[in-house]
Amino acid sequence: LVRSRGLGDVYKRQLVLLTIGMIMMFSASYAYAYYNQGDSYYYLVRQLIFAVIGVGIMFVLSFFNYNKLHKVAPVILAISYLCLLVVLVLPGSEGVKRWIPLGIFNIQPSEIAKFAIILFFSHWCSKYYNKMQFARYSVLPGIIVFGSTALLLFLEPHYSGIVIIGILSVVMLYIGGMQTKYLGIGLGLIAVSYTHLRAHETVLD
Repeated sequence: LVRSRGLGDVYKRQLVLLTIGMIMMFSASYAYAYYNQGDSYYYLVRQLIFAVIGVGIMFVLSFFNYNKLHKVAPVILAISYLCLLVVLVLPGSEGVKRWIPLGIFNIQPSEIAKFAIILFFSHWCSKYYNKMQFARYSVLPGIIVFGSTALLLFLEPHYSGIVIIGILSVVMLYIGGMQTKYLGIGLGLIAVSYTHLRAHETVLD
């Protein structure tokens, strides 16, 4: 009964956030959709379809034993690397390579990478929770996993993706037990890197 109430509260919060996001997306896209697609609801309908699919998957996975994800976390991280490599050899648009076309829809590897980073560091922090205060178990794997992902995103290029995944990596490791001083250093480096990446993007434009 307690678990059911807890899940109910989670669903309610997720649906509220989803509704707010859909309203904001429609507000920002209806004019563009009308002039470019001839239908103000074009992007809203597409987003609603994926939202329904996502909510359905969330409901099904709520009954799944998440401890089993420990075994697949490294595999999903490897899949994210593979997708980030594949997108680099596909034709891009205006010098940017961010999407893998699959017919009726496209896949953005950076989104897979975000999920993979969260899942892998959750697995890692859980496995080495009593050693995360040591840099070799927190900072070093963070540099390796985030650095390799960031390099592939830089080649796309996808600078905002680098920053988001950098923040995710630092925060996940901090929650897992990394020392506070490394949190500050990590976020500081991300801020400086973002400034340089924006400057680099401006030069390219």
